[in-house]
Amino acid sequence: MILHIMTLEKFTPLFIHFVEENIGCRGHKFVFITSKRFQYGLEEKDNAEFLHTDADFCKLRNYMFEAEKIILHSLKRDKVHKILRLEPALLAKSIWVMWGGDFYSPSSYNNDHLYVIKNVPYMVNILDEEITMVQRIYGCKGKHIRTFFYNTTLYSPKSITITKKKKTPLHIMLGHSAVPENRHIQYLEVLKQKDDGQFIVKCPLVYPNSNEDYKVQVIEKGKSLFGARFEPLLEFMPLDDYLLWMETVDIAILPSSRQHGMGNLVNLLGSGKKVFIDDSVSTWSFFKRLGVSLYSLEELEFTALNNDIAADNHKTIAGYFSKERLTRDLKAIFDLRLGEELELDMVKHDR
Repeated sequence: MILHIMTLEKFTPLFIHFVEENIGCRGHKFVFITSKRFQYGLEEKDNAEFLHTDADFCKLRNYMFEAEKIILHSLKRDKVHKILRLEPALLAKSIWVMWGGDFYSPSSYNNDHLYVIKNVPYMVNILDEEITMVQRIYGCKGKHIRTFFYNTTLYSPKSITITKKKKTPLHIMLGHSAVPENRHIQYLEVLKQKDDGQFIVKCPLVYPNSNEDYKVQVIEKGKSLFGARFEPLLEFMPLDDYLLWMETVDIAILPSSRQHGMGNLVNLLGSGKKVFIDDSVSTWSFFKRLGVSLYSLEELEFTALNNDIAADNHKTIAGYFSKERLTRDLKAIFDLRLGEELELDMVKHDR
């Protein structure tokens, strides 16, 4: 049995559905470390289990001993880390699917969390740069499995249209979520300096729910600078609807100061949008290595991509972030013999 230890986020139910539809869930057990709730498309029929009480963690520990492999979908639950530190045999069969919140704030993690990062035998991440970072900061010993893991990072266009006639108003997407790392206030002011009255600012602020005060600040600032031309997105959308929403974007400004919003980047670039990001973040060098054209925040201006560049981006993204690749990679991870290396992808850099 492969045990998936998960937190309930907008993309984790979609992962379960992808595995069911393309590989099959027989031999997999999906456990959410939370009270019972059905959100983001998770349904009773998905047969996920919810564990959160002290008695539940005794049950979880038993599941972990029964499992052939343990897949840690992020490191968000301290009680899980404690079990793994106390039971080295359990950690030895664990695979860590890395989320940014797991490792970008070293001073905020307790000793159990740090122990798991350092000693987990496998780390799943598409970005070599982040592996290099955790090796340097935490002394990680785990083997790198290079893949994007979640189907929300697939390129999933409803239609492919790369026609770039000048249009007004331009639709500019700012940020991908309500996290302060997106620097919304700063870049709303930058946009105001360039304002010719011919663009609309579309601003996804759906998650996380914990940042309500920050959302209010961004909305107030956007409305004060742009009035009705500032359009915050505040309600959760199913993935297909969100992809259609992104199709209306002409230019995207994603100024996060660390790697964030990979699925947004993939679908914007694949759809021929002009995308501006911080050139110091790990995704910048990854996409450049892949041969994709994107632009630094210092180059910010309001012209669409050249048709040929847009077409090249589409071809590269569609070929790389495909359902076939993800299905192949997940099967390889699920079939992995513990202790072996797993080389899945050749887009890498010398460390």
